[in-house]
Amino acid sequence: MKFLGPLPLPTLSLLLVITVVHSWFYKRADVIEESKERQLRETSRLRQLSQAHPCYNITANKTVTSPEGEKILCLVPSEEELLQSLKETGGFNRHYVATTAEEVKNNFEDPFNPIVQSQVSRLNVTGRRRRYVLDLNYKTGTSSGTSKKRSQIAGLRSCVSLGERNSMGLLQLCQECWWVTLLPENKFPRYINERICGQDGTTVTPPIGFCNSGNGQCVQRSVTQDFLVRTNRYERVPSPDSRYSVAYKQVWEPFAQPIRSCCQCQNFS
Repeated sequence: MKFLGPLPLPTLSLLLVITVVHSWFYKRADVIEESKERQLRETSRLRQLSQAHPCYNITANKTVTSPEGEKILCLVPSEEELLQSLKETGGFNRHYVATTAEEVKNNFEDPFNPIVQSQVSRLNVTGRRRRYVLDLNYKTGTSSGTSKKRSQIAGLRSCVSLGERNSMGLLQLCQECWWVTLLPENKFPRYINERICGQDGTTVTPPIGFCNSGNGQCVQRSVTQDFLVRTNRYERVPSPDSRYSVAYKQVWEPFAQPIRSCCQCQNFS
């Protein structure tokens, strides 16, 4: 192969310019393409918003203005309305569900503490005296196992351990704990009184979950109850304010919420 020698300086300069221009062109093309994609995403987002209900995603009563300039009153059901709706669909048992932390303190009792339960039943008290009895239990942790401070409403409250005698004097075949669940804000009611396997709310699995001398396994049992969940649907209602001719109320619909009720030892055969 014949060696042609070094290229002239003008030729090298021209090749360098071509390379730089070529690189710039492709980078510019990438920037333009990315800008187009971003613009398409934004256009799609704006189109979706324009097609959404004017009260879309509200969490409190407020007024909005439609694209046509009309003022609209957006309403969210009150807690009393949600409670009434819940009672009409599936009932409301204050010993198992609560709408506020205060109701949890007043109504939820440690299922593993028969002393406090008997005190509350015998005294038949409510309000401040009832809270005092429950506060005593929270502070002293009279039930065995783990006990949480009263300041922490949701989560683990107390436990009975494997092999320990329960309130009926029988040996506990599985570790079982009292757990208060806090649901997201889009559900009603938000607090649930539960009895769970283990201490983290999950079903215990082998080898930890063996029971009855290894002949069985601890299984989480639950029941279901109707709760309400917030939707992004709205129904036209008469306006409670004469300043607004149009009013919509957010729709909450029933759904089946599992409530963990016990940790049961089941034999393999």
